[in-house]
Amino acid sequence: PYTDYTDPITPGNGGIQAMLGNNGNVAGVSKDGTTYKTSYWAFGLETLPVAGREASLNTVLDWCGVLALYGVNLSPNSQSQPADPGEVVTYTINIHNTGTVSDTYDISVGGNGWSGVPSVSFIELEAGESDNFTVAVTVPGGAMPGDEDTATVTAVSQKDATANDTATLTTFVRQWAVVIGTDTPMQTGDPDITLTYTVWVTNAGNVADEFALSVESGDWLTNLSTNALMLAAGQSDSMEVTVTIPGDVNGGQSDTAVIMATSQGDTNQSDSVSLTTTATNVYGVDAGTDPIALTGEPGAVVTYTVHITNTGNTTDTFTLETADDQSGWVSHLSAISVTLGAGQSDMVMVMVHVAAGAADDEVNVTTITAVSVNDATAIATVALTTTATVSPPNANYFIYLPVIFKP
Repeated sequence: PYTDYTDPITPGNGGIQAMLGNNGNVAGVSKDGTTYKTSYWAFGLETLPVAGREASLNTVLDWCGVLALYGVNLSPNSQSQPADPGEVVTYTINIHNTGTVSDTYDISVGGNGWSGVPSVSFIELEAGESDNFTVAVTVPGGAMPGDEDTATVTAVSQKDATANDTATLTTFVRQWAVVIGTDTPMQTGDPDITLTYTVWVTNAGNVADEFALSVESGDWLTNLSTNALMLAAGQSDSMEVTVTIPGDVNGGQSDTAVIMATSQGDTNQSDSVSLTTTATNVYGVDAGTDPIALTGEPGAVVTYTVHITNTGNTTDTFTLETADDQSGWVSHLSAISVTLGAGQSDMVMVMVHVAAGAADDEVNVTTITAVSVNDATAIATVALTTTATVSPPNANYFIYLPVIFKP
């Protein structure tokens, strides 16, 4: 059913003509050896059932024989290990014959400055077979932390040099290092509150490490959310530090907590961060007197002693004012302001002048107001109650008629 049973193929160098088609097209083969086989199919492959096509092709391939293929694979293709100066590091490498025939592979190590010695110089493997060998890398005794060296391991087929593979081995000297820091090294707050700091710890070394965390200095209560962090090389993590401001500190007083992170791989490697907490100024005032009520005759002066107390945590000045609620009554102070240290008190005299025309039992309330000059909301008042008392005539007095003497 086919008019053309060959495909046009132009033989390359070394190829020979195998057959000539019915329309003059040539079928060619590439002659790799002294012996080759050619099969002629009197029917098209497409005429066979799908399952039969594969079986037919396998039959021809079995008849032709196995073509020799060469290949090799090294795995893993890269490895790395840390080490100390003078230490010998051993790497294990798997070699696999990916070819179709047995082969022998030459093993070499190159490209490195440090000594790298393979456990074998060659390996023989059957087709599809695998085996392991090792490479020992010696770190120089004078190597410094962070130094590294990369060796290239090469496997080459003795039968076909183009069949080769490589693997890299990177050895580095252990480096222990840590960095600790924060974006907010200073905070302020009112006494008797707790402030929270976020602190970052970074493993600046080239190997995994655990870092011990501690509070090295500071007088105020300081707590850590954790006492240790395990970090991979280059990894960072955060923790919280809380500082409680004592309730009895003065405004502006501060305390510095030093937080230390110490490598457990090398306890000589550490870093610290300072957190400074400052108490804010809190303003407050109190006013009081005893007694708070007195009496006086019209026109008299009644004197009170008022105690002004600075209840804030810093030195403050307080302005003092008086106000009377009855007309004709007048009051004044011995001082119009007082300056007091935190917690200090002072006495101020208040003189209340009873109105000359005050009626008996007339009551006047004098309000004393103390206000902080730094915070108008820090205010205190005390009310002084003064009652006018009018004395009645003396009952022992008598009125006599005038006596006139006769001359």
